[in-house]
Amino acid sequence: MNLKHLRNVVLRNLNLFLIAFFSSIIVVTFINTISPRVYESTTDIFVSTPAAGLDISTLVAGSTFSQQRVKSYAEIINSPMTLQPVIDKLKLDISPAELTRMVRATAPLDTVIIKISVKNSDAQLASLLANAIARQFELTAAELEITDGAGLTQVKVSTVRESVPSLYPISPKPKINYLFGLAFAFLFSIGVGLIREIFDQTVKNESHITKSLLGVIDFDPEVDSEPISNSDSYSNRSESFRQIRVNVLDILGKTKLKSIGVSSSISGEGKSSFVANLAYSIALTGKKVCILECDMRRPTLVKFFSRYAKSPRSLRSGGGMSQLLTSEQESLTLLKIRKSISKVEVSGTTFDFIPCGVIPPDPAELLSKASLSKIMSTLKKSYDLVLVDSPPTLPIGDALIIGKSVEGVILLAKAGIVRKKQLKTTIGFHENLGNHVLGVCLNMAPLIDRAEEYGYQSSKHVYDSTYSYKNYYRNSSKTPYAPIDSMGTPKTTLLDFFKRFYSR
Repeated sequence: MNLKHLRNVVLRNLNLFLIAFFSSIIVVTFINTISPRVYESTTDIFVSTPAAGLDISTLVAGSTFSQQRVKSYAEIINSPMTLQPVIDKLKLDISPAELTRMVRATAPLDTVIIKISVKNSDAQLASLLANAIARQFELTAAELEITDGAGLTQVKVSTVRESVPSLYPISPKPKINYLFGLAFAFLFSIGVGLIREIFDQTVKNESHITKSLLGVIDFDPEVDSEPISNSDSYSNRSESFRQIRVNVLDILGKTKLKSIGVSSSISGEGKSSFVANLAYSIALTGKKVCILECDMRRPTLVKFFSRYAKSPRSLRSGGGMSQLLTSEQESLTLLKIRKSISKVEVSGTTFDFIPCGVIPPDPAELLSKASLSKIMSTLKKSYDLVLVDSPPTLPIGDALIIGKSVEGVILLAKAGIVRKKQLKTTIGFHENLGNHVLGVCLNMAPLIDRAEEYGYQSSKHVYDSTYSYKNYYRNSSKTPYAPIDSMGTPKTTLLDFFKRFYSR
């Protein structure tokens, strides 16, 4: 992992970091509020060896002797011998053991000074205790040390600095606590982000697609109100379909194909919308295009084309693919097929459409009949391209059956939704049956990618004039992020994040 990778993880989990940050601020503020204030007072005592009255010529050095005494004194200051008289004198209602937990004696290295520190919630009491313990220890030390004939001890303990009540508590420490809260939020978001990356196996960009990439379709917040991109638009999504059209027409020119099936790995990847836009985009070049709605389980193209069809009632008249497939193969003449064809006109451009019709009880068995191949052969004589809207491949086998009746298959992969293994399995299913997979299109790629994770990594995503960008989104209140990045869309909630995390 490098710094750039770490930066990307933070950006992709920015919302989680903000949630963790503000949560830690609230928790730290609560802790700082309810935590008792603790004050500390310190007294310094000096340990010396008297210069007169004692014969210290046998000692290694007077200073060494004092330093050794200091180490021992620091250990016994907390003894009941010193603390009990202090408790009695101050009339405290505590035991020596309880007072011991408040007192700390330290001896700085190579010095003859002992620092006595007392912590208490009362600053006045802490100062009073520190001074009392220092004075009492002068008496305790005198009792412990050996005296000469004149009654003088070998060492002398003196208070050199008395404590004063502290104005500021040593605990809690708000600044340090807030710093720890910030560090926790940062490390938590980084940790969760790395775990998500480890377990996240979804397709995000072109590097995750092993098959030929035909193009990347950008997310369009206006797609619900305008399913088919306007040819006059300079939006990223319109340009995406122009790019895919170039690639598809190039394949058609080289291979002489006239029928293409469109499928996906799982449901909800936008294949029906893709078929409608691709047919419209190719029809703009003057090609004759016909769409077959062979998704007989959840047909959606009828909803798309209801606003565009010259006779919307014909889309729901009962005729369609289900009726054609139940007909005898010999009776599938071009004239009979034309009765099920509806004209769809978008901005002056027309293409043909055969709806699903009545949803049959046995779609797979119906598609397995030779009638589908007969319909395809008949239509290819009259059209430059026949596009077939197929169901998703993995849940049901209809798409594999349709793939055997068309000359090529285009697979759609929705960024951040379909997993790499699912896409690989889908490609394998088609290729094992001999279906010709022309390539894969990455769908719903965000226009703005703060962490360079999703979408096509090229200048295509930034090659838009300011005018066209503002003009395209002038009526949209939505931010142009695809709702597939669980940390990069305004729609994201914490519940959505955990749902995505545990579903991987």
